[in-house]
Amino acid sequence: MKKVSKASIKREMEHELYGCSRAKYKARIRAVIRQLWQWSKPRKEAFRRARKKYNGSTVEVCEMCGETYEPNEKEFMVRKDGNLSKKKVACLVCHHKEQIPDVFEPDFMVKMFCEQFENPSDGYMILCNDCHYKVHNEEKKEESDNEEEL
Repeated sequence: MKKVSKASIKREMEHELYGCSRAKYKARIRAVIRQLWQWSKPRKEAFRRARKKYNGSTVEVCEMCGETYEPNEKEFMVRKDGNLSKKKVACLVCHHKEQIPDVFEPDFMVKMFCEQFENPSDGYMILCNDCHYKVHNEEKKEESDNEEEL
């Protein structure tokens, strides 16, 4: 008689419910909602807020370090192994000030589109890639510190 593990039973149940694993299902939902969010008006307003006139032309400014970039400027990222990425990415990114909960949480959509703010564009910060990386590393460090305290 073949021994069946709890993990394999769980995988089979997830596949029955979602057609794939629960993690993959959540990632697919999040990806579709992120595409809609990319076109959202508050996100675009946040980028407009970051635009400044400088020497007769328009530049976009990182709200953390003050570095200026041309609108829609792209750059190669330095990967963890020290090499440059194959694709160019936008120099400035839109960062949520409040952490986004799990896809299945009831307030996921509210926080994703910053509807908890009177002006939803106030829920975003426009950051350069370096500042965005620093902010996310600080958040991860705080989360791990909080887990250690428990």
